Amino acid sequence: SNTQANLNILRSNVNDLQKFIGELTDCYQQYEITNLDLEATVAAQFDLLINQLQKKKDKMLSDISNQQREQLENLSLQNNSYKQKLEEASILVNFIDECLKTNDCASYIQVADSLNTKINDSLAIWKDEIVYEAAVEPPLDVVLDSKICQKAISDLCFIQKSVPIQPEIIADECHMSNNNLTVCWRPPKNCQVDGYILELMEDGQTKYKEIYRGKECKYTARNLHFDTTYNARVRAYNKAGISEQSVEICQGTTPKG
Repeated sequence: SNTQANLNILRSNVNDLQKFIGELTDCYQQYEITNLDLEATVAAQFDLLINQLQKKKDKMLSDISNQQREQLENLSLQNNSYKQKLEEASILVNFIDECLKTNDCASYIQVADSLNTKINDSLAIWKDEIVYEAAVEPPLDVVLDSKICQKAISDLCFIQKSVPIQPEIIADECHMSNNNLTVCWRPPKNCQVDGYILELMEDGQTKYKEIYRGKECKYTARNLHFDTTYNARVRAYNKAGISEQSVEICQGTTPKG
């Protein structure tokens, strides 16, 4: 009866929907797992970047610290050396001053040559070793050039990891009309697609020629040659690359007449 027939259809619909709900449940669980995996992967990549940045920071701060320590050591050595020379020269000056104050000319004449030698030796040391300039390089006058790094951070983005699956040409919807070939195709499932590349090749040739690149899944190649067979194929692409080619279709234009 008609009731029984409709009941069978309804029962079939119920079974189909139950099956599809089960597929949706599996899909939901798979998405949850995939998202958790993606979050973990991205977090690990950021941790790696942060770790590399921290190492670079530690290295540059260490270089600054080492240079400062070296310069301070040079200053300290110079200061101590000059203090010692100052003390030695001061003692000599005081000694000679005392000698010049003596009223014993005979005694002074006996030591005069020796005193002159000591003075000349001291002046020679002064000339050769005393430099009135700090023995350090000028303080660092630099700033961290972080513009490139900041731009790289601001440009961080997700990129497609896998190339798309090849599209499927819908042969029943492809047709030739007045030397205009219309090609239709289905998007590949479960993958990110940025666009498609449609290629055409005349029968007898060996290389395909790109005639369309874009996001539409339908394109009409117009004003083709009369009485010519054309092969068409399509590929999908994203930031990861270009898919394999689809199955080819073959269509012929009308004879010239």
